[in-house]
Amino acid sequence: MCIIRNSRGSLNKSKSLISRITLFFGFLPQRVLPLRRIKINKIKSPIYIEFIGASSVGKTTLYRQLYNVLGKCCLDIKQFVGLNSVDGHIEKYISDDSFYQILANERIEMVKNIYANHSPYNKLNAFRTATNIINEDAIVHFYNKNNIILSEEGLFQFFSNGFELLYHYDKDKFTELIKNRGYVFCYASPKVIAERVHLRRNKTGHIWFGHKVSNDDELLSVIKSNLEEKERLKNILKKYVPILEINTESSLLVNQQKIVDFINKFNK
Repeated sequence: MCIIRNSRGSLNKSKSLISRITLFFGFLPQRVLPLRRIKINKIKSPIYIEFIGASSVGKTTLYRQLYNVLGKCCLDIKQFVGLNSVDGHIEKYISDDSFYQILANERIEMVKNIYANHSPYNKLNAFRTATNIINEDAIVHFYNKNNIILSEEGLFQFFSNGFELLYHYDKDKFTELIKNRGYVFCYASPKVIAERVHLRRNKTGHIWFGHKVSNDDELLSVIKSNLEEKERLKNILKKYVPILEINTESSLLVNQQKIVDFINKFNK
């Protein structure tokens, strides 16, 4: 069972070039704990738990702090991928009619539209990130037999539009895709998220490109739209899989305990 304990201090924020580049696309690199610090508990049925939520909702902060107290029951997705070397390329497991192909095609069209005015390098980087996320997810999908795996920047977070498309047009593939998954859905008020966007801008000089607007009214409009999209998809998912809803405006310690209790349900 996972046991929560008080975390001392906070992680130093990286100011490397990688952080600056990835922050442009709305996420930060994850800190992966050394494998020697983890004792992996095997469970009867595999479960993959993704943290999801609107950009700047506080999901990354919560995930990182949680890993300081989570202990011994789970693996970060990057740790799991590192422990499961694939014989050849994972692409050979992804058939032409796989749900991954549908998500990939939707992402290609989205990058063409949203990144139309961006440099070729930025477009290429968006495709590279999407490919890496699909590959990591596929390794979990095909190889996870008895572990609890966590991710802060997973398939649902990155392919929200594709998930919704799959739900409306191919229920069979949708239900196959979300098998053995759970979600921690993070939310906050538009006003609080806007304050966090300004704080990030002032502290790092960088924000998600979708938040680069001309005034606060436009920023609130973007945030509300993003929240509505995630809320809509959450309502779809909760019909099929376990979901824990977390208000990131609440106490960090209280939220950590709620997540630990949620994870412990799969660790019996």
